[in-house]
Amino acid sequence: MGQVGHEVGQVGHNYTNKADQVGEGESMYQHVVICGRLGADPEQRGGAVTFSVAVDDRQKDRDTGTWEKTTEWFRCVTFGRTGEILAADCRKGDRVLVEGKMRTSSWVDRESGQKRYKTECIALYVRQVDSRPRDEAPPRRSPAPAPLDDDTPF
Repeated sequence: MGQVGHEVGQVGHNYTNKADQVGEGESMYQHVVICGRLGADPEQRGGAVTFSVAVDDRQKDRDTGTWEKTTEWFRCVTFGRTGEILAADCRKGDRVLVEGKMRTSSWVDRESGQKRYKTECIALYVRQVDSRPRDEAPPRRSPAPAPLDDDTPF
């Protein structure tokens, strides 16, 4: 499938804009890169497509000294053509590379009256890392090629 966010740019592209300017000659910048697996099929909601990405890591337990697998989850959202392609072509378990910026929003819960927060990655660029078609079986080792005939004219 290849690159989902082809209209946005390439890995490492600078996404700063005039809104990031904070003073004379100063600017602020954030750039997030996440490479992991989709935790569920992407969901279209209006013009937005939401998806979650799981990133595995290893951490050493201080008490036992053994290495343990940990998983960090990232909520992501994308819009426009990038979202359309992502929703059509990517499924749970696919490995993706996501580039964007983090955003935290808040609201007051209607039932409890408590302030709630949500942090998510605004995905500006998404690339599917898995290149194997979904219906294709995992690649198998092919048998060794037959020896060449010495009478071959080329």
